[in-house]
Amino acid sequence: MAAQTLTLAQGIDSGYAWPIVGADNQPADMTGWTAACQIRQHEAPTSPLLTTLAAAVVGSTVVVSWTAEQSLAWEWTFGALDVLLTNPDGRPVQIVWQGQVQVDPVVTHG
Repeated sequence: MAAQTLTLAQGIDSGYAWPIVGADNQPADMTGWTAACQIRQHEAPTSPLLTTLAAAVVGSTVVVSWTAEQSLAWEWTFGALDVLLTNPDGRPVQIVWQGQVQVDPVVTHG
């Protein structure tokens, strides 16, 4: 997994989605699977938690989202994020995405 940076738009409802495919390159059966997503100050589980984003498995896609209201409370600019996939037995088994994030601050307030 190559190091990447996601930009989180502040002040609007937004998010990202990752399709999950099987070995046959077809959409995977994700029945019973769950996802979790946290942003921490640094890439370590003991690093201060900056925020937890809503994460869900929808069909064969992992969706991470945030609300405008949630993002307007962010006073941080950079962090480390991962999206963790948990199988129906409750065992974390795959990191869907991990890397750095930066907040794209909102300028217009209406």
